[in-house]
Amino acid sequence: MMTVPRNRVLLWACAFLLAIPCTESGTSLCTWAADPKVMIEGWKLESVRTEPDLVTPIGCRFDSQGGLFVVECHTHFPPDGYAGPKVDRIYRFDDSDGNGSLDRQLLFHEGGVATMGVATSMEGWLYVVTRSRIDRMRDGDGDGRADQQETLIRLETTADYPHNGLSSIAFGPDGWLYFGQGENFGQPYRLIGPDGAKQTGGGEGGNLFRCRPDGRECQRVATGFWNPFGTCFDAAGRLWTVDNDPDSRPPCRLIHVVEGADYGFQFRFGRAGTHPLLAWNGELPGTLPMASGTGEAPCAVIPIGDSLWVSSWGDNRIEAYRPVSNGASWKAEFTTVVQGDVNFRPVDFAVAPDGSVYFTDWVDRSYPVHQKGRLWRLIPADAHASSIQKENALAHASPQELSTRRLTTAPDVSAEERWRESLSSDPFQAQGAIMGLVRSHQIDLNQPPTDSRYLLSWLRAVRWLELCDPTLLPVGWKNTYFPIGLSSTDTQVHRLVMRWAAESGDREWIGLLKGALDRKGLSLHEFAEATAAIAYLESGSASPKGRDPKREALLLEVLRDPGRSTALRTAALRWLPSESEAPNLVELDRLVVEIATPEFRRQAVDFAAWSKHVDAPELLKRWVLDSSWDLDARLDALSAVSRVVDKTSRDREGIEAKLASEQRLVEEWKTVTRKESNQEPLPAPDNEEAWKGILAEPADAEKGRRVLMRSVCVQCHALDGRGPSVGPDLATLAGTATRERILDSILHPSREVGPIYVAWKVRTLDGNTLEGAKLNNGSGTHMKYLLKDGSVVDVPMAEIEEQIPSRLSIMPADAYQTLAASEIRDLVAFLSQGRNNLGK
Repeated sequence: MMTVPRNRVLLWACAFLLAIPCTESGTSLCTWAADPKVMIEGWKLESVRTEPDLVTPIGCRFDSQGGLFVVECHTHFPPDGYAGPKVDRIYRFDDSDGNGSLDRQLLFHEGGVATMGVATSMEGWLYVVTRSRIDRMRDGDGDGRADQQETLIRLETTADYPHNGLSSIAFGPDGWLYFGQGENFGQPYRLIGPDGAKQTGGGEGGNLFRCRPDGRECQRVATGFWNPFGTCFDAAGRLWTVDNDPDSRPPCRLIHVVEGADYGFQFRFGRAGTHPLLAWNGELPGTLPMASGTGEAPCAVIPIGDSLWVSSWGDNRIEAYRPVSNGASWKAEFTTVVQGDVNFRPVDFAVAPDGSVYFTDWVDRSYPVHQKGRLWRLIPADAHASSIQKENALAHASPQELSTRRLTTAPDVSAEERWRESLSSDPFQAQGAIMGLVRSHQIDLNQPPTDSRYLLSWLRAVRWLELCDPTLLPVGWKNTYFPIGLSSTDTQVHRLVMRWAAESGDREWIGLLKGALDRKGLSLHEFAEATAAIAYLESGSASPKGRDPKREALLLEVLRDPGRSTALRTAALRWLPSESEAPNLVELDRLVVEIATPEFRRQAVDFAAWSKHVDAPELLKRWVLDSSWDLDARLDALSAVSRVVDKTSRDREGIEAKLASEQRLVEEWKTVTRKESNQEPLPAPDNEEAWKGILAEPADAEKGRRVLMRSVCVQCHALDGRGPSVGPDLATLAGTATRERILDSILHPSREVGPIYVAWKVRTLDGNTLEGAKLNNGSGTHMKYLLKDGSVVDVPMAEIEEQIPSRLSIMPADAYQTLAASEIRDLVAFLSQGRNNLGK
């Protein structure tokens, strides 16, 4: 059996309901699994079906007559000797006696392999998406069975994994049928409709497409996903999807999808999701951010009232995301709607005519089909919940959204206005303007704009057209466009085209990319992306894991080359993972003598501090005591030493004695060890005026960097990819979050908690309890939890009796109390500043 990727599950559950009369009941018949708990007011939960009447349910939808279609999956990795059918089934439930209960069940269709989901139309068609095609079927003679069937879309590819091909499906308010496609293992594919219209690709990751209801005019809508398993439209016509995360790049994503957008992921650059040419939250030029992270393995998304509900298969819960307007798009605030135990695996939703919400439950964490399953119904328990259903706050577009929609679709918008708005700092408004230029044919594909300010927008438009239909571009276009971009002094343009050149797979661009390494003012991220592009083109592939041996070899080559600039050699050390076997500590010690600059020494300290080599603490201590080093580098080493050396050890006493004559180092030593501290008590977290006064005093960002190196923050947070990845990478704050916002997240870590950063309370069968962050190690048999003291425990899943998410963040509420007021001020200053250029 093929090894299943971590965190991927998903829309394949189905509702297995026998073709005999059946009745709903308010309690579960499943005695071995506890019922999930409703976590919000105004709703009550009842069990509708359970095994043996229902097994492995996935997609479900109501039709215009009030009947519920449920897909029952039997083809997702059936184990040897599986007693179920050899194909999937679709049942239709309806209310035969008018008492409000879906008491009658009929087998509507039997057939299909790797079924993923369903959608219904007013014309009586049931649209069914499987891994490899989209069919529509209906009952033409009124006997309750599908007797008319048409294939609308075919996916031609050699990949055959059950759930990374075609997936989600939903009708838009424009009457088009929208559907998702997963990463398909990066294999080449052709997507073909009945009119011969096709989309082709391979390697670019997951996509969203659309077609007419009869399959004609297949078009690409957006790209850059991993596996967009669930898709829906809200009342204002926004398109939403939930996207599972790559192997090493959490969180999963709730995404506001707009036409022509790139959301950053490409399978060709490795399934880990950590390659420098991949974005996950709008980090690269031309990519758009998510609205919110979600829980593990989201399967479906649906608008309910003023929120978007998401089924989190991996975290055993249903989540609600209340969107908050953010320019031309949205962010979202998270809460839990229903929480279950390890035997609760919600998959898909269907809203009934009476406003109640039905959802399927795969039950077991096993990927192969099994003989378990449940169907649930959430009922508005009072008038308040019912009114929420009717008063949909998502029904109205913001003024910024309306402006962006006009830029995209209105025929009376001039090219000049669209070019101007393509420079907007709002990424969604800029994207809308660029798509307006494409839709209105206001772009000259033979000539870039004469105004260089618009070059990035022009290249983004051309790149999208190449993905959708490369025949639209002039012959030999790469030989014109790529040199323009690779020679541009605009950092954003340069980064976009380096990625584009790597995507092409053409080795002819290696020379220009290597030349880019010598360009003046090269930023740290440009260097990282250039070396990644060169390594990719030279090897023809990227490592599927987090580390790329070819790129590390290139970085070592630059690091060891005395003919390279000091800035490049420093950058090479910066981007080498601390787990790298080279340079070893002996070579590193030699290099800090050869390249005796403060910045190189700083990077050497950082590399050694994160190294797991047993001799790293000794090397760091020697650097602290080396009077030939500049003071700042020694202070960096001192902060690193304070983290890796036991506070009670004699080594510390020896360091203190040797530093006795160096006042600045002694002062820093007393700070990091809290010796002879006259620290004033810190204000209460809610004393805003006092904290405002602390932030108003002069801050030292360089000191803030050292505070970070020795603080409890580094137990969970990485900085630019170096360090643990339990919490968000703190580099994402640089230049994007205000000092006030950063301070608030330090003082009130539980005020806004992303779903993957909550603490979990776990009780095992032997009565022991623990609380920590959930780390999915992908073993399939154990769960790992990071405790608040930084330790990691491994718990067999079979021994977990209950796991409940806390309302609190995994970040301790009193973490700030380990620092002085001046340290907090300096730390905030460091985290809020932009850090990009080499040598900075």
